[in-house]
Parts: sequence; C-alpha cells; structure tokens
Amino acid sequence: MKKSRQAAKALDLDRELWAVLALRHTPGVGPRILKKILSGYSSAYDAVTAAAHWPSRRLASKDAAAAFISRVWQEGAVQEHGQAVKAGMSFLPCTAPAYPARLRELPDPPAVLYYRGDARLLEGPGLAVVGSRQASRQGLAAARTIASGFSRAGICVVSGLALGIDRAAHLGALTGPGSSIAVLGTGLDVVYPPRNRDLILALAEQGLIVSEFAPGAPPLPQHFPVRNRIIAGLSLAVVVVEAPEKSGSLITARLAMEQGAEVFAVPGAFDTAGHKGCHALINQGARLFESVERALLELSPLLGQYAARPQRPAPAAATGGPPLEGPDAPDSPGAGPPNDLSELEAAVWTGLSRDEPRHIDAVGRELGVGSAAISRALLGLEVRGLVRKRPGMYYTKS
Repeated sequence: MKKSRQAAKALDLDRELWAVLALRHTPGVGPRILKKILSGYSSAYDAVTAAAHWPSRRLASKDAAAAFISRVWQEGAVQEHGQAVKAGMSFLPCTAPAYPARLRELPDPPAVLYYRGDARLLEGPGLAVVGSRQASRQGLAAARTIASGFSRAGICVVSGLALGIDRAAHLGALTGPGSSIAVLGTGLDVVYPPRNRDLILALAEQGLIVSEFAPGAPPLPQHFPVRNRIIAGLSLAVVVVEAPEKSGSLITARLAMEQGAEVFAVPGAFDTAGHKGCHALINQGARLFESVERALLELSPLLGQYAARPQRPAPAAATGGPPLEGPDAPDSPGAGPPNDLSELEAAVWTGLSRDEPRHIDAVGRELGVGSAAISRALLGLEVRGLVRKRPGMYYTKS
C-alpha cells in the first residue's frame, strides 16, 4: 500500500509537470499570466482542464485560452519533457509542495525548476554572495572567506556559477555544512562557462544546481538578468563583494531590495572602478558588510524564523583562503604541502608555483595521472584556497 501511494504521488507530480510545460509553451501565457491562471485552481492539472473558463474568470485572454485549447503547445512541451527525461533531470513544477515558498511569492515565479543535487538545500535559509566576473585577487579571497563563514554557520550560499566572485563563493561554501546552490542562466545540461565544468560536477555531488530553462538552452545574454531574480528569491540577503557600476550583480541586489531582502555591500578603495557599484549600493541604503559575524547578528531575526534542521556534514578538509590584503608571498623553498592533503593533492601542489602557471595536462603528464583525477585534486586544492585557476586551464599556487 505504501508503494502504491508513493507511485501515485510521483505520477501526480509528473502530471503537474506536463500541465506546467503546456502552459508555458502556450502563446500569450508568460510567467505572470501563468501564475494568475494557477491562482484560480488547486493544481496545474485542474487549471489546464478548465482552459475554456479562463476568460470568464479573468485569468487569461480569449486568445490565450483558444491557443491552449488548440494544443499549439504540444510540440514544445513534448520536446522539453523528453529532453529532461533523457538527461535524467529531476524537476519541481511550481505547484509542487517542495517548490520554494519564496520563489512562489515572486510576481513571475519559474514555472519549473530543473535540478541536480540535494534539493533539501531549497528549504533554506539561503544567502547570496555575488559580484564581478573580473574580480581582483582580494575580491576573490573575500568572497571565498565570506561564503565559507556562512556555510560553516549552516547557511546555504546561493550564487550564479559565473567566473570570478561567483566561483569563489561556491568554492568557499563547499567547505562547510551549509553548502551551495548554483542558479544557471542556461539549460541544466549546458556546461557554461566551460572553465567551471569541475565546479558543476562538485556542486551536483555536494550541493545543488538549478535552472528554469529548458534542457539545451544556450547562454543567451537575456537569460542571466532573468535568472538573477531566482538568486535573489532564494536568499534572505544578498552580499555584493566587488562590482563595477554596470555589474549584473547590481541587478540581483535591486531585485532583492524589491523582494524585501537585505542587501550588504563590501566596500573597497574609493578610486577603484571595481568597487564603485558597491559604494553606490551603500549610498542607496545597502548595509555595510563588516564581517560574517556582524552580518549574521543583523540577520538573526530572519534566520530565527527557520526551524532547526539536521546539518549536512562538513567536507573533510576545509581551511581558510589567502589573506585579503598584501602582496603575494614568494614560494618558500623549504615549505612543504599542508598536512591534510591526500598524496595526489600534495604532489600536485608541490609541482605548482606562484609565478609560472602550469596547464592541467602538463601536471598530469608529469605525475602520470589521468585528467579526471588531476581535475578533482585541483578542485580540492582550490576549495582550500591553496591554488588559483587561471584562464585556459592553467593553475598557480595562491
């Protein structure tokens, strides 16, 4: 009996996905209209079986209802569903009980969330750490330290899987039990940017990656501002670490303010272009970010709304990153690798220097180890803040 009830529940969820996909592939039914239609019914399935009544109930136009009834949506919905099933994606239609409540409150909530990883992270609380793709070394170290601090406090860190601050935030968050959610601006099966392939694999195993876009959706410029509302929607607060005046992270901050979330900005040098966006946010009323401890204190009334839940175990090795200020220290000839590294990680670390970037293939050839194992070792070192990834799959010590 228990198995049959579980099967029925799974069948209902799949039926809801079909209904939601049919709605979003119907001309004239955008995210806002889709939400309005669903507000009039107890389920998406009930909504689509009553399409003829939408106009009289002022839920959608006659044209939208007629388009749905004519099944103009069928080809697109069937294709998207088939791609998701073929790729083995998990999904949450917006009517599912496990769909995040904060996203459901958006004026234009995602119709469906495709995901890989631990969906329990969607239960919250979450804090976003975002910033520039072209970040300074100090900015990257700050993002990693801030994210690690939140994660060690059991709070999930949300970011957008871009290079720069986003990558540093995800890496920092993976060092603690809070872990991390990456919100993609592509289909869940699209590796973008390619340099983050290792991080995508790590997040799918240790955290969560989500996307509202259909499988195979490319990294179109208009996708990224749209996905920013999800980053803001999953977060009680947004911390902007380093951002120029036209950074996309400022869109996330603005959306967070509109949604009633707190916004923090990390200050920097007054004459540095990369900090002007943060300074503008502070002038507009964002809170000055001083420390993880201070931010958690200021957010304690919001964080207290979440009931205590079992914490995920922290990764085995997790130490701080490089200092936030000061020049790079030269390699010390007598210094050996940290004691907590595996044999392969220690060998990889020893073979790198701070001054001359080495390609991942060269490291593998020297050690006689395959690229997959070398990639995992380098990611582990990057999480600890011991190495830094450079363009073109080159690495140096931090």
